Amino acid sequence: MPDGSKSRKRTHVRICLDVLAELRDLLPRTPAMIRRKFMPAVHLEFNQLLSDEEKQELEQAIKKRFGGKYHVEIWDEEVHEPR
Repeated sequence: MPDGSKSRKRTHVRICLDVLAELRDLLPRTPAMIRRKFMPAVHLEFNQLLSDEEKQELEQAIKKRFGGKYHVEIWDEEVHEPR
């Protein structure tokens, strides 16, 4: 780590609505290609890392409430900031 910088970790959570799951039963046949661009999503950042238990509980709570309609992605990142 370079002099004059500090490091902190944060957790990112991205929750995307799976539009295809909502529309699949309306399609007349299976499409040849599916492009998932510009999906409705919310991106959250926590300045303190979430524990593994908190991550699992969040993902399970979203799946319990909304079923398979949402895709949840959770990852940790180390951020280096100048002092």
